[in-house]
Amino acid sequence: MMALAGMAAVVVAAVIVPVTLIRNRGTPEGPVYAGGGRDISAAPADTGVPYSFGYLLKNESTHPAVLERVRLVGVTGPLEVLGLMARPHPSPPARGTFFMLPGYPPADFPAVPFADLHVVPVAKTHSEGGEPNEGLMLIFGVQVNAPGATGARGIDYTYRIGKRRYRNVYEGSDYLCGPRAEYVSRGPGQCPGSEIENRFEKKFVEFRPTGRVTGASS
Repeated sequence: MMALAGMAAVVVAAVIVPVTLIRNRGTPEGPVYAGGGRDISAAPADTGVPYSFGYLLKNESTHPAVLERVRLVGVTGPLEVLGLMARPHPSPPARGTFFMLPGYPPADFPAVPFADLHVVPVAKTHSEGGEPNEGLMLIFGVQVNAPGATGARGIDYTYRIGKRRYRNVYEGSDYLCGPRAEYVSRGPGQCPGSEIENRFEKKFVEFRPTGRVTGASS
């Protein structure tokens, strides 16, 4: 799925396509996965304006999962990562999920700092297919700081259930292209463009409940 062109093309969505999970060697991926899957989300954006990238985590275990580390990976181009917040899912006023929206956090998705909320809860209810209805939504604040196409490949997260540690990776790519007016004038399909699409730098920004690591390379 791909969101393109103007602001109206930014997507707010529930679970609509299968999730892509990357299996890891060593530490098992465990029962926490990224729900509300996506392929690519992309939109023109004004420089210096905060946006949010949203990722929904769901827990298939019967015990809560404590997030120990979350990374926004493949950070590419003049993209500044402002921070990481979280909110329970579902939670009013908006009960759905989003991939990308202006604002940090978006107006309909109030959130708290990751340090204050970093537990993926046990689901209280399930869909007819057995998927958890409840979860934890991670909201990364970002902004474009210079002209050009920017983006991130997805997220890498480590968590603990009881004494056991797990790690999983989800490749749900987001792109912002600025300045907005220039990319809108080029017409649909110009963001992110062939120069950057699926060509991510080996950089990540890491968040832990106790602190943050920035400007690191994988």
